[in-house]
Amino acid sequence: MPELNLGGHVYALLPARNYFVNPATTTAYKWNVNHKPDGDKGTSKKRQIETTANTGNVGLVRQQSADEPLVLKREGQLLDEEQEQMMWAMFALCKTQTIYFVEFSGDAYEVQIIDFEVKKIGSGGPTRRGEGFYAEYSIEMECYAILTGVLAAAGVTP
Repeated sequence: MPELNLGGHVYALLPARNYFVNPATTTAYKWNVNHKPDGDKGTSKKRQIETTANTGNVGLVRQQSADEPLVLKREGQLLDEEQEQMMWAMFALCKTQTIYFVEFSGDAYEVQIIDFEVKKIGSGGPTRRGEGFYAEYSIEMECYAILTGVLAAAGVTP
């Protein structure tokens, strides 16, 4: 993933890394540590279909509503303060605008962070540099546009 064109701007990104990009300033923020290998907690899209009985006694009537938004859920570890600060800054920025999320695979989305949780854990696992603890996070992002990748090629809408 040497270069990626997002919103008319070309970004030179390192391969196999997650990024947040602020499209207003075109600044790319590299994650120092990607989400855990088992930290992809889903890319979910739901569709509601309700079933009711009709009055003509000919079976059930199905009514389909619009799809719910695409939501990306990830979990991982924050092994340095810099990444934790960056992620909190992106959460705060999402109060007023969307950002781009680029996954290590090259898939890219325009998202808004809707949930971010950090748990600090005393030593017993990998620790942050010079500190006796590490942090784990979970993040949920609502997708507004699918920019590149498998879902874009498949024609999935957010």
